[in-house]
Amino acid sequence: MTPFRSTLNSLYLEKVARLESFAAMVAASTVLAEGLIRTLRAQGCLRILLCGTSLGGFVTNLHRACFDTADRYAPIMAGPALDEIFLSGAFNQLLGPAGAANPNDLKRVLNHERAFAARRRPNIKALMMRHDAIVDFERQSRCLDPWSVQVVDRGHTTGAFATARLRSFVLDCLRQSGSITGEKETR
Repeated sequence: MTPFRSTLNSLYLEKVARLESFAAMVAASTVLAEGLIRTLRAQGCLRILLCGTSLGGFVTNLHRACFDTADRYAPIMAGPALDEIFLSGAFNQLLGPAGAANPNDLKRVLNHERAFAARRRPNIKALMMRHDAIVDFERQSRCLDPWSVQVVDRGHTTGAFATARLRSFVLDCLRQSGSITGEKETR
């Protein structure tokens, strides 16, 4: 544990407590991913897999909804309905009075199901945790094609610590994209 962790956590929570700040953070992360993809393409990278876990997985899904420029997407513990973790998930207690009084604002800003569903390339494979108290498995996996979801019988935290399973999933996604054969990387 870092000596400033509690200070940093409270500063982080204070800054993202407003919907605009949280949405700006997610949007900036998504645009950053697009910038990295463009840079990699300009440098001759032939295949790109965008992968993220939890909030990073939501960013991965938002990138697919907005840009769809990576070859493959591998969100882990995330679907395209980020609003749901605040409206009906374990983070409901973080929702302030304004958010609770205006759930449609959260849906309008953080729910990307329609844009996500409008993408037709079969370029996504998700890893979800069946017993996740933060990212509701049933709700989020409904947004994904059934063939594209792998399920692990763990919760959010225990799933995050299942490093061998996470590694296996990412390597499998890389193999399916043609980015690696066995353990050897191709350009």
